[in-house]
Amino acid sequence: MTAGMHELNLEEMDKVSGGAQTITVDGTKMTRSQFDDQMRSLAHSVGFKAACNTMRQMTGWSCAKMSDGYAWPAGYSDVDKINEVLSEYWG
Repeated sequence: MTAGMHELNLEEMDKVSGGAQTITVDGTKMTRSQFDDQMRSLAHSVGFKAACNTMRQMTGWSCAKMSDGYAWPAGYSDVDKINEVLSEYWG
């Protein structure tokens, strides 16, 4: 590297790319909002558990909030829950 140059950290890379986050699923590139909308729609129509199972299959990623034993606050809807999971996924 030359003087004044450094490797970009993740936050800096986000700024350079305009903050657009994408995911590729089965060869199809989706923006963060497209993917999130799809997961919210699934949670709304078929439930949180099915949306989590689909997300695991699509991404290979999982977190504690996706487990059956996770203790959600009272009153959380399936969409509220998937929003929490998506927030954790995208970091």
